[in-house]
Amino acid sequence: MKRPRPPLYKIGEEMKAWSAALQDEVASWPGVTIRPMFGLFGVYRGGNIFAVLPRTRTMNLPNSIGFRLPEGSARLRSRARRDPKVHFAQGDNPKWLVFEITRDDDLRGAIEWRARSFEAAR
Repeated sequence: MKRPRPPLYKIGEEMKAWSAALQDEVASWPGVTIRPMFGLFGVYRGGNIFAVLPRTRTMNLPNSIGFRLPEGSARLRSRARRDPKVHFAQGDNPKWLVFEITRDDDLRGAIEWRARSFEAAR
């Protein structure tokens, strides 16, 4: 049985600016490509998607970016559960997590989590 898609929310101008800044940062990482998809930008390392950035929509929370952690990364998942900015999708072991952005200072944490996801996407 297919899992339902997460809700997609329209984003405001502030989130568009944050997303553009994050996109500029990640675009400089080696082997990264960015492709539009469903109101989002899919961020890939080689053929593996490891993050999504809002273009016109965002998933699960109105001001958030999505990132993916591999199923075998118990240590990273434990760390994510302790981070109040990281929210898990439904289920015991979701593939996708979201990082909530509420102010400019949150961009640093968003970059750190995407870097962890990038390293795991080998």
